[in-house]
Amino acid sequence: MATAITGDPLMDVRNVPNGALGYIYFYFTDGSKQNGMYVTTCEFKDEKSKTALGALGTAAKLHKTTGTEGTFSIEGYDITDIWVQLQQNLRHEGVDEYFNCTVIEWDPTTALGKKITNYYNCNVDEVLVSSLDVDDAVKTTSFAGTYDDYELIQAYDVIDGLMMAEQKVLG
Repeated sequence: MATAITGDPLMDVRNVPNGALGYIYFYFTDGSKQNGMYVTTCEFKDEKSKTALGALGTAAKLHKTTGTEGTFSIEGYDITDIWVQLQQNLRHEGVDEYFNCTVIEWDPTTALGKKITNYYNCNVDEVLVSSLDVDDAVKTTSFAGTYDDYELIQAYDVIDGLMMAEQKVLG
């Protein structure tokens, strides 16, 4: 089916994934694995570092990519103390724990399949150690940090219409 305006097929909205479906797992250096079933929100970002450069003949600044930095933030229900314990180990023993993480994005009602990404050498920068709030019916916690690398283990399947639209734009 194509739209009258663009001639491109309409995206089947059934293939838009539900952001609440998926899994997250944490792998620690002692060999233990923790299911992140308590996680309510996770974001992993890879941000470019750029330098602005001047050039003769133009008043515009040109931008040169000089590197990348991976950061993450995670929020969830306050049902585990693992992150507080890791921070305490750093504070009292000088041991800074790194871990790996796998995020599986999967809504079985779509034609996309699974997207699986591994994040390596994750390290927590900030941990909410304690909090109380009389207006919180459900107690939550959060932590944030950095990762050194990531690998897309499995990409989403290409859905009908997507590649055709991309080919039109690129030529």
